[in-house]
Amino acid sequence: MKGKEQKLNPLQGKLSADHLLLIAATLIMLYLNYSLLSSMKQLPSPIYGEDYWNHLGTIYHLFYGGAIFENGQMQGEIPWVPWSYHLIVSTFSKLFSLEPMQGVFLSNLMFIPITCYLLYRISSRFTKNIFVIIAAMLPLLIRYPIYKYTDFAQVLVMPLLILAWFKYRENPSRNNIVILALAMAFASLTNVQSLISSYMVFGTFFLADFIPILQKNTSLSAVSSPESINSIKTYLILFFISFILALPYWFFPIFVYMGHTPNDLFIYGWADYTKFDEQFGSIYNGLSAFILPDLSLSGLVRVLTIAGILLVIKMRNNNKDFHSAFVLLMASFVALLHLLVTFNLFHVHFGAEAVYSQIQITLAVVEFAVLGEFLRSKWSLVPFVLLILSAASFSEAWVQRDASQYYQTSKETLPQPMLDLQSWIDSNSGVHDVFLTDNEDAFMMNGLTGRKSVSFRRTHAPLYTDMNQRALDSAVILYGNNDSLRMALIRKYNVSYVLWTYRWFDNQYTFNQDGKLTGFFDPFMVPYKQEYEDYLKSNGVPYTVSYSRLDPAWLPNYPIYKVIVALPARNSQLKPWSEGFDAHIQEVKSVDLGANAPVPFAVIYKVMK
Repeated sequence: MKGKEQKLNPLQGKLSADHLLLIAATLIMLYLNYSLLSSMKQLPSPIYGEDYWNHLGTIYHLFYGGAIFENGQMQGEIPWVPWSYHLIVSTFSKLFSLEPMQGVFLSNLMFIPITCYLLYRISSRFTKNIFVIIAAMLPLLIRYPIYKYTDFAQVLVMPLLILAWFKYRENPSRNNIVILALAMAFASLTNVQSLISSYMVFGTFFLADFIPILQKNTSLSAVSSPESINSIKTYLILFFISFILALPYWFFPIFVYMGHTPNDLFIYGWADYTKFDEQFGSIYNGLSAFILPDLSLSGLVRVLTIAGILLVIKMRNNNKDFHSAFVLLMASFVALLHLLVTFNLFHVHFGAEAVYSQIQITLAVVEFAVLGEFLRSKWSLVPFVLLILSAASFSEAWVQRDASQYYQTSKETLPQPMLDLQSWIDSNSGVHDVFLTDNEDAFMMNGLTGRKSVSFRRTHAPLYTDMNQRALDSAVILYGNNDSLRMALIRKYNVSYVLWTYRWFDNQYTFNQDGKLTGFFDPFMVPYKQEYEDYLKSNGVPYTVSYSRLDPAWLPNYPIYKVIVALPARNSQLKPWSEGFDAHIQEVKSVDLGANAPVPFAVIYKVMK
């Protein structure tokens, strides 16, 4: 079933036919992705509120000289997420003199060969047939091209981590321990879910190695046996090296903020897990994404994945690689099921579906390869059948994605007013300049330029940032009547500019056809607390108390909160802030919306400090 790992090293010796086929498959992937990416003129997602643009803002922040230790959206805060992807892409853009959006696109051409190599090294542990290997790789490779850090973690970082575990379990040498520790640190510096999943894998492997030692001898002396001590020592080394190397991002969350999360988006930005049906719904959704079949070609591929899972379980004791695959499978189920324990006991969860997917996306390659090798021994044509099936599923998904609304829109240039706004801000401000605007326009402006704002969409802000205070302070500056406090807050946040756009009201409030306020989108809104209400009231900010979800991109199963919502000080579309604020700002740029438009697209004001 499996011999020693087949090595792929084209620099030594003669290239085999298998190597040439793998190279050909990699080149085809590069061609397909380049053909798609070269036609794109913007990211394939809405510029208001979507992840791709948020991460582009962080890349701009680094590209223009911002520090990796500072948030790309708000000055004085830590990064929203670990920054390794953003640093790689911004550095890639600088090295090749690319505008950062093009850097996001073309960096895929650097990542794809690395992913192909890693997946080959993993799958070739379970089959030597190159057609089965390529068929096993395609369901993961369809995730290219990528545009953000979570996708980068799934298609490159986790394959690297899982390969490092296979190599360590095969031979726990000093070199392999160091490589594994580096891979764990890389995962921790790429994605929060990768940090959680990598340590869930770490814990599961520790139990898998330590429990058999105790089973041999149930007395306490087993813990102090040389075998036990050596196992514990190795895992301690792995933990401390990976932990210390991850501190360039995790030092502040752990040692400064002590895990305190005033921006608790894991509660209000997810389903209401106080309901058991939502907990089990999350588990079902995770299984549906990778295992539960449907009537599509990808659904048929998931049937093969189920069969591969059963084979991994059945053959777990065949050799080290099968046992490692089995332990990874158990770790993925721990990741998926953890919220049943952590949420019900501690009211905490780590995004079960996301953490599970980090492991299962790569593990599915193993499961497919295992099944392919098993079936190949029964029928010689199986590799070709599996390759055709996998390629057809790949093609189906590729065509559907290319025909989607956002991919079609990505082939068009951004609206000219946005390009004009981007050009003026790039030419007349620096990466550390701070803009005061509504949350959604802050998102749009940051995605175009990397410039900072006072407040931001809270579901794209760090867990450790007090977004409630920033929203309240923004309302006091704009809508309040306490001029001395207004100026103190302007100095506190180092505000340089005010950005107004024609979407100011629509970004925050919803109205019916009669112009009556009926709901909220993303205003300066905070969960109700008496001190918050007192703060707005004492400083003359109009507000209302209502009930709403805190995530503007909410789903019906998100929790509803009693909230305080700041309201404009004036019934003026062009100047919704208080008259007292007018004395502190001077118009420096107006961007046209279009011919005969009754209002401009945007107006920028300089703050007179």
